[in-house]
Amino acid sequence: MKINTIESIRYLDRPIGARAPRVRSGATDKEVLREAASSLGVLPSAIPSDNAAIAIWLEGDSDVWAIESFARMLEQAGLLPQPLATDKMFFVFGGGGDQLKSFVNGEYLNALGLPQFYLRDSDKEAKDHPGKAIPKDVSDRVDKWNNDREGLPIAVMMTRKREIENYLHPDAIGRVLGVERQLVDQHLSFDMDFADLSKVGTDFWRGISKIKDETGARFPERICRGVSLKHLKPKHMICGIILPEMSLEEIRERCGSTDPEGTKCCEIEAWFKQMAELIEAHA
Repeated sequence: MKINTIESIRYLDRPIGARAPRVRSGATDKEVLREAASSLGVLPSAIPSDNAAIAIWLEGDSDVWAIESFARMLEQAGLLPQPLATDKMFFVFGGGGDQLKSFVNGEYLNALGLPQFYLRDSDKEAKDHPGKAIPKDVSDRVDKWNNDREGLPIAVMMTRKREIENYLHPDAIGRVLGVERQLVDQHLSFDMDFADLSKVGTDFWRGISKIKDETGARFPERICRGVSLKHLKPKHMICGIILPEMSLEEIRERCGSTDPEGTKCCEIEAWFKQMAELIEAHA
C-alpha cells in the first residue's frame, strides 16, 4: 500500500465569485489540509458527552486491547478514577514515528470536542537509555493547557518501560500456557522491562516457542474487537491474551520495577488518573 505524504497533497477548489479554480498545498498551511478533509467528510463531528468522555490516542490496535483490559480490571476492583468509565473512552490509534506530532499539531481530534490523552511507547532499550522524546511542538501544546488552560484539555505520557507489551507478568504467561513459572523463568531469563517483546525472532518469542515445543502448550483462540488474533504475532498474543489475564497485584508488581521511588500509585493507574483529571477539567 502506498501512502501519500502531506507534501504531495493538493487541494483544488473554486472560491465564490472566482472564474478559475485554485490549487493549494497543505505542506506549509495545516488549514488547507483541514479544509480539504472537511470537504471530503473525513473529519469527525463533535461527540455527545453521553457517548464518550475522552479521546485516547495509542500507537496501535493491540495497545487499545491492553488499555481496555487494564481499565476493566480497575473498574471491577472499584478503582477506576471517577468520572472515567470504560464505556466512555473513544480510542484512536495512529502508529508510531511522527504520528503523535502530526495528530497534536494538526489538531485532528479537536473536532471531537473531547479532552485528549496520548500514550506513546518510550522505546527505551535499558533503564538509562534515552528512548524517544516528546516533540517540542507537542510539549508546547500541553504547556498551553497546563499553564493557560488554552484549548481542549490534553496530556501526553510516555511508557516507562519499552512498550506496553513489557508490562506483562511471567505468572500470567504460565497461566495462559498452563505451565509452571519455573519453566517460564528458565526460557525468559532477560530484562522484561526493556527487551523487545513485540516481534517474531526476539529472545522472548524464541523462549515462548521453546516452552510450546517442550510442553505442547498452545495459546487459546480469541477475538479482540472483531480481530482474530494471529498466533504468530507477539503483539497479538501479549496484548490480546496474556495482559488481560493479569491481576491488579501483578500489574502493580510489574510497574514497580520502573516506577520512581516513593510513587503514590503505579504507572498504569496514573495513566487513568490523568484521564479522569482531564475529563473533570472539561466538565
